[in-house]
Amino acid sequence: MLLDNDDDQLAFADRALNPTKSDVSRLYNEWRKNELGPDNGKELFDKLEMEIMSYNQANQHNGGRARLLVYQDCSNSCNDSDGESEAGKKPPKKRKRSQPMTIAICTPLMSRVHQNIQQSREMIFCDSTSSLDRFNTSLFVLSTSNAIGGLPLGVIITSDEEQGTISQGLDLLKTVLPTKCFYESGSDNGPSIIMTDDSCAERNALHEAWPISNLLLCTFHFLQRNWTWLHDNTNKVLNADRKVLITVAKGLVYSENEEQLLVRYKSFITNETAVKYPKYIAYMGNHWNRRREWAVCFRKHLLVRGNHTNNYSEAGIRILKELIFSRVKAYNHVQMFSFITECMELYYCRKLLSAAHNRLDRYISLKYQGLNCSKISYESIYEIDSKERIYLVNSKTERDVKYLVNMELGICNCNAGSPCSHQAAVAKHYHVTSVNCIPICPKSRQVLANIALGSKAIQESQFYSSLHENNQVNSLPVVPSQDLKFDSSAWDLIRGQASSEDNQKTFNETEEEINSEDIVEGIEEVLADLKTRIRESSVVAQGTETFLRRYKNMISQGKFSNAALGSALYKFGWSVGGSIQNKKVDIFDMVIEFRLVQKQQVDVVGRVLKEKGKL
Repeated sequence: MLLDNDDDQLAFADRALNPTKSDVSRLYNEWRKNELGPDNGKELFDKLEMEIMSYNQANQHNGGRARLLVYQDCSNSCNDSDGESEAGKKPPKKRKRSQPMTIAICTPLMSRVHQNIQQSREMIFCDSTSSLDRFNTSLFVLSTSNAIGGLPLGVIITSDEEQGTISQGLDLLKTVLPTKCFYESGSDNGPSIIMTDDSCAERNALHEAWPISNLLLCTFHFLQRNWTWLHDNTNKVLNADRKVLITVAKGLVYSENEEQLLVRYKSFITNETAVKYPKYIAYMGNHWNRRREWAVCFRKHLLVRGNHTNNYSEAGIRILKELIFSRVKAYNHVQMFSFITECMELYYCRKLLSAAHNRLDRYISLKYQGLNCSKISYESIYEIDSKERIYLVNSKTERDVKYLVNMELGICNCNAGSPCSHQAAVAKHYHVTSVNCIPICPKSRQVLANIALGSKAIQESQFYSSLHENNQVNSLPVVPSQDLKFDSSAWDLIRGQASSEDNQKTFNETEEEINSEDIVEGIEEVLADLKTRIRESSVVAQGTETFLRRYKNMISQGKFSNAALGSALYKFGWSVGGSIQNKKVDIFDMVIEFRLVQKQQVDVVGRVLKEKGKL
């Protein structure tokens, strides 16, 4: 009990042993000033420059780097002129725009994500938040998707969210990124796709930074803004009509093809509910000009891997506020910099190591291991090409439908690339990795450990093996790839369009059944007809010229295999008139289109650099 002994009263009165609240507050303020500097002013930026300099020196061999542009107030400065106007008066002083404070950060872990995660080249997400300190400083996070969740690629801290400030921050971020950033795409090229919410300043700045990237709009934010407009009292939309109009908007967003989108839009304009609100028709008309940004049907040939929202970046911002900042505002920019370079780095390091050590939580395991993948047996999977890692998987529900899975690219024609049970089943039974699946082999887990720890990670791959894991492929016999021909019946089975007579055929039919001479004669007849059409129509001539140029380029570069060429020829005419067979995506059509998009991006980059005099 307190004060039982005589010495207790002496200790209780001694401020060295029992300081007062004011003593604790004064000691804390002194410690905070020594460690973090003042809350504002020149001394703050001097302290921040010292912190960034020491950070760069400590991480110069690990890929970590940061840069700072100090805030400069130019509101009082002006361009004075000694001349006078025609009226004999001096011209008014011109105000200069203040230089906003900007910090660009790329930590060692972010640098390794750039160089080792394939999705950083395909698609990134950009989102921002504020109210992280008393000065309402804005923070932008670039991230990409992965089988274990979102991973950061870079952070920008700015004093405001104007377009010029964001552009300045992105330009500064380019200088701190690694040489082979965006999976060797480079800082000038940037990623293929960027997903954002509907912020004009942010999207314009991203377009200036990476002009050849495809800027997509998050479908959730598009519909959310639409719903907010309908609930705005100034627009006077009745409660009963709001549900009808938002349903129409959702139908436009999730149209299956461009023709259906156009039909639905024309129907919307004449809709009896919509015609009561001309302002809403005008509102949707403005968004109609940007339909390629929010309509899902225009993403058919983009490798979005099922990501039509920026949920990865939204989750990253929530992690930042709840776990990194603990829902507490930072004291100043120095402390904010410390949270990003230390606390945030530690969080994602532990997250990667949890996957490398096979200790993921149940939610991530279920999402990225594929729901119901255990229902797909080994016997229902056929290995078509072991080198390219292409497999054919029987559908669980439809008897005559098969899905083509390319584990090399991480895509399946059931849903065009997002995590699915077919990819998970192939990874489980054949022990092959994919960008959409949680690593199941020691080498792929070691890659995650290297991203988390760099050179400090254990380099023995056997260390990452599970104690209950069998690293050998199932002992069941593998179907030889030469027995699975890419004939018409095989592709009909894949698309679920084969007739009952064709379904009786198997995949081991030999090539001797095809008469090559008849095919050659048929080609000559087609060429004769094509020559006639070329002379009669300039449209046919232009299309044929494009086909010849692409064919020669792809053949000369060795990027067009016989299997891909055969599938491309076989699917010719299937999409004429806008029809889509069985609503499935042709896997090789996606592969070819993806490679053509990459080539077009390279051509555009070369043209842009040439115009700027850099080539």
